[in-house]
Amino acid sequence: MDHSTLNRWVLAYAPLIEKRLRQFRKLHCGSIRIDETHIKVRGEWRYLYWAVNKHGNPVDFLLTANRDLDAAKRFFRKMLADQPLLTPDRIGTDGAGPYPPAIAESRKAGLLPRAPIQ
Repeated sequence: MDHSTLNRWVLAYAPLIEKRLRQFRKLHCGSIRIDETHIKVRGEWRYLYWAVNKHGNPVDFLLTANRDLDAAKRFFRKMLADQPLLTPDRIGTDGAGPYPPAIAESRKAGLLPRAPIQ
C-alpha cells in the first residue's frame, strides 16, 4: 500500500470520524475564562485570544492582528460555532471593552442559548 493512498484516506475520512466523535464529547464545566495577550510572530506583534475552563484546560484560541470588537466577535463565533456543547454559563473576562458587546452579539446570533453571567 502506498503512503499517498493512506493520506487520501485520512483526508477523506478524518472529518467524518471527528463529526461522529463530537457527539460523545463531555459537556462544558459551566464557566470559562477569556483573556488575550500580545506575542511576536515572525517579527510582527499579534494578539492571542484564548479561553480556558475552570480546570485550566484550553477551550479555544485565536491569533489576530487587531484587538478590537471585530476580533472579539470572531473569537466568540469560532469558539461557540465549532463547539456548541461547550456553551458556558459564566464567562470571566479581564474587563476589556470589546467583550460585553461581543457577548451580546453572540447572544443575538443564537450562539449562546442564555445570557451568561459576566
